[in-house]
Amino acid sequence: MYHHFRGKEALAQAAIERNAEEMQAQIAGDLASGGSAVAHVRAYLTREREVLKGCQFGRLVQDPDVVESPVLRGQVEEMFAWVRSRLEEVISGGVDSGEFAPGLDPTRTATAVAATLQGAYVLARAAQDVSVFDDAVEGVLALLEAARS
Repeated sequence: MYHHFRGKEALAQAAIERNAEEMQAQIAGDLASGGSAVAHVRAYLTREREVLKGCQFGRLVQDPDVVESPVLRGQVEEMFAWVRSRLEEVISGGVDSGEFAPGLDPTRTATAVAATLQGAYVLARAAQDVSVFDDAVEGVLALLEAARS
């Protein structure tokens, strides 16, 4: 193992990069499905997940070794920034097309969607109940529907 990696951090960095690539491909596909911006976000939020395991990137920020490493923490932060930016693009497109009210802030809305998803994992794991996750997802989707023009 150490023949290929300089140490534990380099191994972790390679694993995070690989997982990020896989997750980005999945999310990009989710956000490209459907017709409307709400349909794109719905596809992302409602795809099949192992909810009680939590998000693989969300779990990383609970690891002290990851948080203490500027390199590893930076990779996780980069992944979450990428997710928010893709959501922002979809929501911005919905504002531009007239699907959403012109006053809807795409950046804040994308951040709220991403935060709701991460929080939904935490709440569901705490309750050991997937329906808590589903309620959070349906709640944020209802807010998006209410923001339609």
